Amino acid sequence: MTYRDGVDYSLCLRCDAEVDWIDGRSPVWVCQPCGTLVNEVVEEPMCGSCETPMHLLAVPAEASSVGSPPSVRRMAGYTFVSFLVVQTLFALVDPDAFPYLAPILAILQLLGLVIVAGIVVLSRPILALVDHRTRILHGLEHATIAVLGERGIHVRSGVTKTGEFHLVLNHDGRLWQRSAAIRLAARDAIGRVMSGEHALAYTPYCGTSYVIAICLYAIAVVAAGIVASVLGAPLGITWAATVAAGLCARAIARPSGLAMQRWLTVSTDIASARVTDMQCSPSSDGDRLLVVVAVEVTPRAREGGLVAI
Repeated sequence: MTYRDGVDYSLCLRCDAEVDWIDGRSPVWVCQPCGTLVNEVVEEPMCGSCETPMHLLAVPAEASSVGSPPSVRRMAGYTFVSFLVVQTLFALVDPDAFPYLAPILAILQLLGLVIVAGIVVLSRPILALVDHRTRILHGLEHATIAVLGERGIHVRSGVTKTGEFHLVLNHDGRLWQRSAAIRLAARDAIGRVMSGEHALAYTPYCGTSYVIAICLYAIAVVAAGIVASVLGAPLGITWAATVAAGLCARAIARPSGLAMQRWLTVSTDIASARVTDMQCSPSSDGDRLLVVVAVEVTPRAREGGLVAI
């Protein structure tokens, strides 16, 4: 039985017997005569109590997805890319044969302009991270997520605020065990970054990288349209140029996002840092664990003895 109410039960609510914690990432073996459980990766173990072969009770969740069909999202992506490639080839062969590309390009141009304008207007949250302490904390958030990932704990999302960062994880009912693991991961992340493992502080999955990628796509589409319009290029050539510009933007999106983190939103220039408080609470639906980690950071002093702020 699983109760998603945020409580870690040590006794079964039905029979008052002591419960066994099960790690879903490892297989579960059971001895049928005596009920002994083994929750680890082993090959046909023998029961240590009654010396009989144990039977496989459950396999890791990941194993059940092997050989599963492609997701709808992935199939849609393949279909879209195939359409772009085929349409671009035909447009290059006969640039004037596809009048329906005109409204598509117009929509893309308008969408690109809206995205660029929106990013300019909504860039205040990113600019807020220019504060050196918050930039350091942002890097420690990334590092904590990376350390948790190394230990098999997946973090669904994270966000950095002044003096603290928030993490969202899947909630499996083990509230207090997860709390201890997250606190330890945060402390280890601080130590590893301060010891020189600066790569932990940067990730392509950061919101900064996503914003930069979207901005690059938008700029590429708008720029391709403007250049094609100035040169008087046929509709098919304009389409091909737009697709090519989008592919170029995709190629440089990841390194550009990481560069923006280094330049603007993340810092590893730490003199000291320590976890001062941590709070864990389940979401209202019981499926997510909301974690708030408060960290006190001190930036490293720059030349002249001044502390960067």
